[in-house]
Amino acid sequence: MMTCEDETTAIMTIIGWILLVLISISGWIMSYWQNRNLQKKQYQIELGTKTVDNGLEYVHGTSKKLNKLSATVSSIMFLEPIFMIKYMSFDSKFEYWQKKKIEIMDDWSNATETFINLIMYLESREVILNKFVKMRHKLLDKYREMETYKPYKFLHDNYFNHMKQTVNVNFREIEKEIKPLNQIIFDLMAYLKDLQVEMQNEFLSEIFDNYRVPRRKPEDPEHEVLTISD
Repeated sequence: MMTCEDETTAIMTIIGWILLVLISISGWIMSYWQNRNLQKKQYQIELGTKTVDNGLEYVHGTSKKLNKLSATVSSIMFLEPIFMIKYMSFDSKFEYWQKKKIEIMDDWSNATETFINLIMYLESREVILNKFVKMRHKLLDKYREMETYKPYKFLHDNYFNHMKQTVNVNFREIEKEIKPLNQIIFDLMAYLKDLQVEMQNEFLSEIFDNYRVPRRKPEDPEHEVLTISD
């Protein structure tokens, strides 16, 4: 027959075992959630790194196309000396003009296509790139400004379509029209540079010893610098 002391000892032993089991279960649960959070964090890092790596390729490609467009539009002015050659036939001059027209149309199409592809990529990864939504909207606003301005339409309506009827090309007027376009393109390229910097700092800095790419510092303080904190 068990004495009171034996019963107390048995109860305490049972309680001890129960506590041990509960502690073990609690430890297992905590370990499970810690591992789960670590795996989630690792997956987020891997997914974010891959997303940014692809995104930076889009940014670089878009910048190259915009730079090419700007150079092509500016190169219209190189035709001025050709048009001043009196002994050159009109057909020869017209051939130069047609080539430049095609080049501008191709570069305009390529630049706008790559830019839209970039925007679509950013939109398709919005959950990952949620801090970049405002920057994406800023980029779109500047792009719409370029699209609305359409100096190409001015060139097309006033020169390209009527080149067979006239040789009176006012290059000063053309220069006046293309300068604002180039400024818009340069602004757009600067915004892309900002996007490139913010992407690297947000997703890659911690991986590479907290190195951060310096933000752009324009000489004119009126020029906007895009950041994810805006």
